[in-house]
Amino acid sequence: MSDNGVLKNTAVAVFAGVVAKTIDFSFRAWYSGQIGSEGMGIFSLVMSAFGIILNLASAGMGSAVSRLVSIRHSRGEFAYAGKTVRTAVTMIISAGILCNAFIYFAADKIALVILKDIRTARCLVCISPSVIFMGISYCIKGYFYAVRRAIIPASSEFVEQAVKISVISLLLNRWLPCGVEKGCCAVFLGLTVGEMSSCGYLCLWYLAKKHRYNEKAAAKSQALSILRLTLPMTISSVGSSFLRMLEDIWIVRGFRRFGMGAESALKTYGLIHGMAMPLLTFPLSLISPFMALLVPEISRAEAGGSLKKIVCRVYKAAWFCGCLIFCIFFIFSNRLAFLMYGDTAAAKFIKPMSLLCPIMLIDTISTNMLSGMGEQMKLLKYSLFDSAVRLSLIYFALPLGGADVIIAMTFISNILTCALTFMRINKSAKIGENIREIIVLPIICTGVTLLLSLYAPEIGTTAVEAAAAIAVTAAVYSALNVILKVLKESRFCRRRGG
Repeated sequence: MSDNGVLKNTAVAVFAGVVAKTIDFSFRAWYSGQIGSEGMGIFSLVMSAFGIILNLASAGMGSAVSRLVSIRHSRGEFAYAGKTVRTAVTMIISAGILCNAFIYFAADKIALVILKDIRTARCLVCISPSVIFMGISYCIKGYFYAVRRAIIPASSEFVEQAVKISVISLLLNRWLPCGVEKGCCAVFLGLTVGEMSSCGYLCLWYLAKKHRYNEKAAAKSQALSILRLTLPMTISSVGSSFLRMLEDIWIVRGFRRFGMGAESALKTYGLIHGMAMPLLTFPLSLISPFMALLVPEISRAEAGGSLKKIVCRVYKAAWFCGCLIFCIFFIFSNRLAFLMYGDTAAAKFIKPMSLLCPIMLIDTISTNMLSGMGEQMKLLKYSLFDSAVRLSLIYFALPLGGADVIIAMTFISNILTCALTFMRINKSAKIGENIREIIVLPIICTGVTLLLSLYAPEIGTTAVEAAAAIAVTAAVYSALNVILKVLKESRFCRRRGG
């Protein structure tokens, strides 16, 4: 495939990914409003446990297949490439069956002993089959990425969304009147059917597009090659998922120790982790395809000696966007919460935590740049240290301060990790002298925009009116940035002329 073909393929895949994520988030906001904060609390608990199961069965499998297939294809060894996919799928199915059997027989004990809510048992049983379908999808997507057919995995996202939306909508209408637990089961079963449809779609494309190969010519097994690549990632991912699940369980338990009832604790947890945080991190999910492209660019820049220049440009763009996102969430927190969830309860968490948007964006950028520089071990150490800090605050401080401690912990955690990753970048890129240039103008624009918003007329209740108000806010913020840049440059020119 030519360079232009590769660029076109990548651009289409990135655009499709952004659209699919937007659809997914919008629909998630809808069913969040349907099952409520208590339902989202159950949803978040189940997903934290499900993350461990998914990583045990399939962590790193897509990357391993993509790497091995791309190597084999570059050598013209199509038989080995096909065998790699087949072996990976066999491993996924085997691991998935074992995980499903474990969940089926141990769901009640996991719900009672670990998650401390029996209502999560049926939900675990409903979502566990998706482990197999997601794992197979990872493998086949890895194959198509390796042979530079990224449009096929991208289009599978739309198939998944269409089926998922249809099934969840249908089941919620029938099951939600029977209670929150049934409503959550409807969501998880819909997610499973959506993953199954996407998996089937990808399998059909794989069978149609794969190179014909001679089974006998292929190596007897590619399992060891796959395990060598996936085992370190599996250990890391399972460890991270376990710590995340432990954090979620301790948060609910901490709310109870603070004096909340079981239902109130789950509702507060659902408001924070099921509603407020997904909304705040949604803009980050939109740029994730671009972050994947950043890793090889940073690697090339470091090798070519242009690291400082690229890092400064990336940080400028990230800080500018992060401050704009903060303005939008801070000004429109009540309106966005109501439009997304049909209730403004989540706004009390969205507004204060929106201050973290620029910091979270910078931390995400720094993490991806460090990956491109081969600093994975440092990132692992930072992650473990961050988890230790978060768990300590949850265990000791949450029973004393309640939800305010969660807000404070989120600030401490994000500022700490951002500082660590940024300092590591600065050690290599030496951008300390450019920090003022990066952060000052957007901060001034943010302050002026917030002041002007105090005198803005009250917006209506419709989504169109809210979108128009957000667009005006973004335009004002951007215009202020341009004006201040022009004033700064003209002042610099006058100084030089003088």
